[in-house]
Amino acid sequence: DKYEDIKSRLTLYSYIDKQAVPNETSLNLTFATAGKETNQNVTVDYQDPMVHGDSNIQSIFTKLDEDKQTIEQQIYVNPLKKTATNTKVDIAGSQVDDYGNIKLGNGSTIIDQN
Repeated sequence: DKYEDIKSRLTLYSYIDKQAVPNETSLNLTFATAGKETNQNVTVDYQDPMVHGDSNIQSIFTKLDEDKQTIEQQIYVNPLKKTATNTKVDIAGSQVDDYGNIKLGNGSTIIDQN
């Protein structure tokens, strides 16, 4: 190897299983990279619903399958139980590009009636 004293910075993300961690709390997470472990205290802070007038919505990623490269996201419509009339929810697989524009993605949207 011709390079010595290499320095780098890694940003690591962790999927939090809401069934295992149902409430906001503090956790000590362990990350391992290249055989070296590091611990980090983190605060699990679930988002408040997005509100626009009487309309409100909230979502959370509930399942990650890295082998199949799929995710499951649950969407809660009107979790604040407000009286909301003439509201509309559009659900579509999409993403936001680097410029803030929404573009349709390659994902598939499956709606579970439960």
